[in-house]
Amino acid sequence: EYFRSMPKLTSTEIAESRVAESDMSGGQFLDLARLKLPNVLPSILTLGHLEGLFLEDTQIDKLPDNMFTQLPSLTYLDVRKNFLTSIPESIGEHRKLQTLLLAGNSIFSLPIELGEVCACGGGVGVCLSVCL
Repeated sequence: EYFRSMPKLTSTEIAESRVAESDMSGGQFLDLARLKLPNVLPSILTLGHLEGLFLEDTQIDKLPDNMFTQLPSLTYLDVRKNFLTSIPESIGEHRKLQTLLLAGNSIFSLPIELGEVCACGGGVGVCLSVCL
């Protein structure tokens, strides 16, 4: 009976709570997979220390244009099973991204700037792995 009287949290409220927790703890990974979000929350873009971001099956349809410049430490991004149709050209300004999972979206072409991520990866054998 106690739990029935408690208010139900929305996916956005749960996600904001996880973002705040990651910000306070300095966590390197943020898992928001399967939370139904209207978009990439602006608060996520304040977590410049993030290395891994899991947004699989969140129903997002667009990545913010400044996402890759706001998250400079990101090495792993999972955006599988969403409604994406494109990737921002700003991905070419990113220097650490190593894994980008895109399967299950409606992306038919990738920005030419994606090649710049591989060319400037920072070391021998460091290149971006993209899974469509």
